[in-house]
Amino acid sequence: MAVGASARVLVVDDGELVRETLAAELGELGDRGFDTLTATSGAEAVALVEAGEPLAALVSDLSMPGMNGVATIQKVRTLRPLLPCFLPGRSPVSGRG
Repeated sequence: MAVGASARVLVVDDGELVRETLAAELGELGDRGFDTLTATSGAEAVALVEAGEPLAALVSDLSMPGMNGVATIQKVRTLRPLLPCFLPGRSPVSGRG
């Protein structure tokens, strides 16, 4: 999926302020803003991916109750191996090794 207004990013964070702020910032990137979808937990994010939501990327908080960001990305990668996944302030999480 090409980057642009039609590209959808899933933002996963248990903190409402961080989640909603990041989603808003991604949506306001000028003429290249992203559509966003939000989830309050890793389990909710996985359910959205399992439901077939069209996504261009996933951005997840690391520390969340239940399924943390690394576990969320690992599970999502079993469903969508090529989906770019990020932990803010870190490098993209590799699906290898």
